[in-house]
Amino acid sequence: MKLELNDVAFGYEENKNVFNGVSLTVEAGEVLCLLGPNGAGKTTLFKTLLGLLKPQLGQILLDGRNISRWTRKEIAHFMGYVPQNHIPPFPYSVMDIVLMGRTAHLRNYASPNHHDKKIADASLDTLGISYLRKANYSEISGGERQLVLIARALTQQPQFLVLDEPTSNLDFGNQAKVLNCIKMLADDGLGVIMSSHFPDDAFQYASKVALLKDGQIHRRGTPQEVLTEENLQEIYNVDIRIAIAYSKTGEGYRVCIPVVA
Repeated sequence: MKLELNDVAFGYEENKNVFNGVSLTVEAGEVLCLLGPNGAGKTTLFKTLLGLLKPQLGQILLDGRNISRWTRKEIAHFMGYVPQNHIPPFPYSVMDIVLMGRTAHLRNYASPNHHDKKIADASLDTLGISYLRKANYSEISGGERQLVLIARALTQQPQFLVLDEPTSNLDFGNQAKVLNCIKMLADDGLGVIMSSHFPDDAFQYASKVALLKDGQIHRRGTPQEVLTEENLQEIYNVDIRIAIAYSKTGEGYRVCIPVVA
């Protein structure tokens, strides 16, 4: 399955676009990482993909079908969304939160049935967090909450996951845990579109990268093609070096290091 943005313009006002001429492609099993400074428009792009904002120009295609005029419920059958962070106002259990992912598949005012609960349980199993099933969602750790939100999105049974800075506010260990789960899901065939503030995330987990700046896709391609010192300096306005770090097995990994003046 393929998701395409063809020459799309979008924004919050009819005559004021945040982005113009955006063209991107993500296929099943790929991870596209969006990088750019604060205010570059990453969240606005996600809102347009999810049907919260309508594109002003261009097309959004899912296997050749124009989804620009689909309802949000129709889009939710194919795209699951994971926000940066979420703490509900009521003490829901983890299972309650994950079951909310079935909303797009339920009739109005219907409650989840045994089939829906089996799907939710399978999502928890996939991410290795079944032990949290009865826990109070608001009382678990930040890393566990983020995995629960991914489980909720999986319970939609989507073809693509859209993740807005999925490691925001997480400690180093939980960042790695969440990103490893995202990579596992892509390896199992899901298409993933995620935003990040860390080029190292793209080096290690992405198959494609897009650099956003000033309402445009500044660069796009593989991490090796796009994440050069020159391109990153241009995007973030800071002196940057790309270095190679080696694992215990001798495998080399590219890492991004800001230069301290």
